[in-house]
Amino acid sequence: MKDLTLNRIAGPTEVPETPLPATQNVPRIWVAIHDAACERIVMAAVQAAGMRVLDLTDHAEVQAWRRRAHPAAGVIDFDLPGADRLCENLALGGSGSPGVPVLALLRNSGADELERAFAAGAADFAFQPLTDALIEHRLRFLLRAEEQRGALARSERQLATVKRIGRITYWECDAEGLLVWGDHPERVLGLPVGRLPQNLTQLIELAHAEDRRSLASALLAGEPFALDWRCKGDSGRWHTLHQHAEVVDRSLGQAVLGGTLQDVTEMRSAQGSLARLNTRDPLTGLGNRQHLLGELTHLLAGAKRSAGRLAVIRLDIQNFKRVSHSHGMSAGDEVLRQIAVRLAELGRRGPLHLDAIGSLGGGEFLAVVADLDTPEALEAHLRCLRANCMAPIHLQLLTGPAEVVLGVRLGVAFHPDDGSDPETLISNAGLAVAEARRSNPAGDAFFFRAELNQRARERVTLEADLRLAVELGDLQVNFQPKVAAGSGEVIGAEALVRWHHLAHGDVSPGRFIGLAEESGIITELGTFVLEQACRAACDWQRRWQRPLGVAVNVSVEQLRRCDFPALVERVLAQTGLPPELLELELTEGIMLVGEDSVDLMQRLATLGVKLAIDDFGTGYSSLAYLRRLPINTVKIDQSFVRGMQTAGDDQAVVEAIITLGHTLGMSVVAEGVENAAQAALLARLGCDVLQGYHFGRPMSPARWVRWLDAHLSGGAVEPASAQQRVLTSGVGPLP
Repeated sequence: MKDLTLNRIAGPTEVPETPLPATQNVPRIWVAIHDAACERIVMAAVQAAGMRVLDLTDHAEVQAWRRRAHPAAGVIDFDLPGADRLCENLALGGSGSPGVPVLALLRNSGADELERAFAAGAADFAFQPLTDALIEHRLRFLLRAEEQRGALARSERQLATVKRIGRITYWECDAEGLLVWGDHPERVLGLPVGRLPQNLTQLIELAHAEDRRSLASALLAGEPFALDWRCKGDSGRWHTLHQHAEVVDRSLGQAVLGGTLQDVTEMRSAQGSLARLNTRDPLTGLGNRQHLLGELTHLLAGAKRSAGRLAVIRLDIQNFKRVSHSHGMSAGDEVLRQIAVRLAELGRRGPLHLDAIGSLGGGEFLAVVADLDTPEALEAHLRCLRANCMAPIHLQLLTGPAEVVLGVRLGVAFHPDDGSDPETLISNAGLAVAEARRSNPAGDAFFFRAELNQRARERVTLEADLRLAVELGDLQVNFQPKVAAGSGEVIGAEALVRWHHLAHGDVSPGRFIGLAEESGIITELGTFVLEQACRAACDWQRRWQRPLGVAVNVSVEQLRRCDFPALVERVLAQTGLPPELLELELTEGIMLVGEDSVDLMQRLATLGVKLAIDDFGTGYSSLAYLRRLPINTVKIDQSFVRGMQTAGDDQAVVEAIITLGHTLGMSVVAEGVENAAQAALLARLGCDVLQGYHFGRPMSPARWVRWLDAHLSGGAVEPASAQQRVLTSGVGPLP
């Protein structure tokens, strides 16, 4: 074996142990030639073509070289002893190496010599005498043909893989209706080879009875088509097949169809599952908004044809979030699932049949009742819906069985009175539900009115204005004094945010704070108030050199939407306010956050701030939670303070709250103190801190500073006169 290109004179070289360098990665031609003159011609042709010559006269070394040299072709002189075997070795390959095309050099042009060469695997031949031009031409032809053969083999291999994985085959039907199949149709049809259909009639007979007519029409029409149909395989299982057809020949005056047949059973099943996911609420299994829009479109079409009335009813489940907060998210989910089962059952049975039922998410459901003849018919449906939603729900919790009872608000919109398309009716029913939320009826149904649309538009505009006011800092933080009940000394103030709208004037805090909570602006609004209050309290310390605290209201929604302890820590660091001078007032709704509230409030307490429960006794107080939470203060709601002098029960409640607070080591604040008699009674009952119009209304920062200047110089706070109350009046306290 000689590398004739690199070292013609050196003679035989040893087989390399490693692959040849990449710089020599040019087409290599293996040459085995007996005649020296012939060898020179072949060498010249190879080198002229920019190829490399490897001399392989010993076929025993062919396999070793094959693994290292990756030959492109071979040239074998068939006068060489053992040429047939060497040709077979090169052409057929072996040991994981592919074969290479071989050019056979023949002296005899007889048929026997050609037969011998092709029998040994030669791809082409050349008769002697040779010329270098002839050899170069033959080699280039061999390489091009080999490249095309390789590409064809790869394409066939890829196609076979696609057919096998995709379970697809080719079919063709001739003019006589006889079928010609491609590779492995038995895999697609699920039938043994012996039962494969041989003509169109047999193929049509395989189809499911419901699909047979459409398949026959498509096949016999002689036109392109794409169609799904079902075929029962040998296992007894039904397969879904997709048949695609095109006209492949019209030369005989009649269309010859051909195309593909694919088993799409799994694909269609997955598509069906995806379609169900896209149109079903994953929690309840009921149709989602997209599904309801389709159902309602269909029902509206019928109502328009018959000139009938149709009602769209939105159901807002009350207090299910309280279950989630108290017992965990899984308990809240189970509540909604049980309600969904009840509503779905109403949609399937009885005289109060619902024409459509679905879930809008977030504890809202939607029902549609068509063909309403009388108001009494709708009222019967509403009673039934209320009863099913408000019936006791039984839960199996980790702590044992439990029973919960929820409320429901209903909003109703009619076709044709309140809308003629699905989106409008669903939206208007939602406006009616929103009105029900604001009015807070116990299970009453609210019906859409045209003015609700105007109110909704005003609400959207007000929300945009509020968002802009928060961004621009156009809100104002006012301060209402807090005094010690025994001494009358000023101990600090409560920060209360106020909004003066350029068009609407003073906007009630009860209105815009609720709007901020619903729209998500509460996080930015709460941050603004906290920063302003802490900066103001720092100014008080510097001005009067005494520890005047500031109380800031915190919304439960704000706690849910941000890392509130981190926010408080950042604001305290930025403003320099000592943490013990900041009191955070939280409503009893903090109890609804469940176990998370314990961790959250512990983090806040670790910062050194004080924590107060506002409006105590009016919400969801849990003594178990109250004992576990690091609460410093409870605030008696003004409704109890207001009724102390006229209702004995209210005074008893106030006394109980004061006793409870002191027993748990908490201070007690009474808000809404409006006269001297209330102040005196609260002081006698042991209340620690008083707050209300009797001492001063919420004041702007500048007026608050003047008020402090006047009162701190005199020590105790004198009750505000009627004139002073007018001078210090603002919009009024938070409700």
